[in-house]
Amino acid sequence: MGRNMQLCGAFFSEEQMDNERLIESIKQQAELFMLEIGAFYPFGTAIDSNYKIVPIGAYIEDENDNPPSQELISLLEKGINIEIKNGRYIIGAVVLDVTIRKSTESFDAMQVRFYETNKTYIKHFLYSIGTSKVEFTEIDVAI
Repeated sequence: MGRNMQLCGAFFSEEQMDNERLIESIKQQAELFMLEIGAFYPFGTAIDSNYKIVPIGAYIEDENDNPPSQELISLLEKGINIEIKNGRYIIGAVVLDVTIRKSTESFDAMQVRFYETNKTYIKHFLYSIGTSKVEFTEIDVAI
């Protein structure tokens, strides 16, 4: 049975703490890419069975060094799900650079697809790239 932690009067399960650690790591990775080139290719991150954060990449040889994103996403998702099934990962995530449209406006956002044993879910974060920092704001998006 998992243990709970109390921070500032609120109780958090191990699962919630792992999720937050993973999100913070993802934001840091995405920020590095966005500050350098203004966008990012799909990438993955996981927490392994030793509770360590593991960055995950996928490589597809492409003559223009610009492989199709969907192929990368498929490779990342497949790899994460295999590692979860084999017990090597507790939770994994695939991260995408997306555009969210609301009415006539478009917003840059980061979509995070989470994978756990018998559970998948998605979170979205609007982002704004500054000169030395990227600001993220979680939003609800009906898909």
